[in-house]
Amino acid sequence: MNATGVPTQGATLDVDHATTAFAVDIIVCHDSMLAANLKTFVAKSTHPLTVVETAKQLRKAIEKRA
Repeated sequence: MNATGVPTQGATLDVDHATTAFAVDIIVCHDSMLAANLKTFVAKSTHPLTVVETAKQLRKAIEKRA
């Protein structure tokens, strides 16, 4: 509880993440392992979700969808 980091860094994709992936168009994720899992999930999905890890990537993703 007193750790400064997330206890499950790089957590695998769970039902909460999968459900969210279908409810939004862009996900910002600062955990590179989870971002990689999300990108793999998205590649196998028909929903046009974009996973970004930086503000620069987010800006490009928003511009692309505008």
